[in-house]
Amino acid sequence: MNYTKNKMKLPEPTSEITMRKFFSFHSAGIEISPPDRSTSPNLEIGDLVRITHGAFLDYEGKITHLDKKKSRAEVDIEFLDRKISFALPVDNFQKIIT
Repeated sequence: MNYTKNKMKLPEPTSEITMRKFFSFHSAGIEISPPDRSTSPNLEIGDLVRITHGAFLDYEGKITHLDKKKSRAEVDIEFLDRKISFALPVDNFQKIIT
């Protein structure tokens, strides 16, 4: 199948198996609690972190961008066999010490 439009490559379609995994994960009823904003971890680019709040609770990833002025960090994680990247407040992460 051709996944291009004009000269732009279109995203690959998501398989039915992947969608079933997603909906079973989503319907699992993960409880989302507000983060503890009393402490701010000392994070650097390249640090391994665990997400402590939100829909990706307990996922581990790597910090790829850090905005200390806004107290936000961008992290890459593996989700449904794909790498995704998103930004969260730094107090939503726990640094993993290896």
